[in-house]
Amino acid sequence: MINFRKPAVLIVMLGLLLGSAALFYFQRQEMPAWKWNVESHRLPAGQLEFGSAAVDGKIYLIGGMDNEARPIDRIDRFDPEHGILQTLANLPFALHHPAVAALGETIYIAGGFSFAPGDDKRQLEEEVRAFAFNARTGILREVASLPEPKSAFELVAHNGYLYAIGGQDGNFRSMNTVERYDPERNMWEPVAPLVFPGNHLTAFSDGSRIFALGGRVYQNTPHEIVVRNYDAIQIYDPGTNQWRLSPIKMPRGKSGHAGVMISNRFIIVYGGEEYATAVGETHIFDTATNSWQNGPTLNIPRHGLGDGIFFNGKVYAIAGSPRYGLGATDTVETLTVDIAALELLFRR
Repeated sequence: MINFRKPAVLIVMLGLLLGSAALFYFQRQEMPAWKWNVESHRLPAGQLEFGSAAVDGKIYLIGGMDNEARPIDRIDRFDPEHGILQTLANLPFALHHPAVAALGETIYIAGGFSFAPGDDKRQLEEEVRAFAFNARTGILREVASLPEPKSAFELVAHNGYLYAIGGQDGNFRSMNTVERYDPERNMWEPVAPLVFPGNHLTAFSDGSRIFALGGRVYQNTPHEIVVRNYDAIQIYDPGTNQWRLSPIKMPRGKSGHAGVMISNRFIIVYGGEEYATAVGETHIFDTATNSWQNGPTLNIPRHGLGDGIFFNGKVYAIAGSPRYGLGATDTVETLTVDIAALELLFRR
């Protein structure tokens, strides 16, 4: 029989109870009460299927389509603090679905669907040319072309290189090819292909590996093109030049979504689409524990919202389309991220 009159016994029992309560608390914790906020500042007009990157606290929007699916040839800079959008340069041609990534002050723009004046906007011509835009000087220059023309792929900065991952052509054929660009040598070279071909995926670097999430392929039917989304996580090891499938899958397959990597550990993916439906869900993946948690839902479901943007402690969801197909919103939503809360969320 336990003698509860002895102080030492009481202290031990109290410690056990508090420890059990703390363990239960940590195991049962759900996503903190975060939410996406619709910012008062918005774009002058709706825009979708553009590329985006952040440099020096400003967000750069490159190409894309307007509300009526007209391709855009501009490089714009958006100041999220003051809501000012300024056009800095024009691309040599209108372009949507480009791949964009920043290395330092330089924003690289590759591939996409390009259009010359008078082109039939329904004719999708995948692009092979690539460009570098200096965000501080405003100078746009052409760099080495991709080894192959492609669109709707992901461009990822990793240890001073850029990786062009997946994509599609104008005939809706998905690609599994991956190319690496060396800015010092101005040269592309092929590396190991994806396990699964895919387009409209997201990809992230944690400094040692590259994670490619989701994406889609197309299936032709007699009357339409049907989208099949992946729920796979594909992981690339540059040291071995090999891709592998993670045993952990996404909560559900999606494409056309955006995402960010935070602290080289947490991947937040948001928005996107299932077949014929824009979605607003947010999911957080912890690469350290290989586990997912649900996050807050966007106020406006959207796909085609460019690349994920994270700076000054906020994740940005910019424009994109709330409907399948045409039409775009001009709204900007932000999610303030607490790194300590994320670490606590995934503690086991």
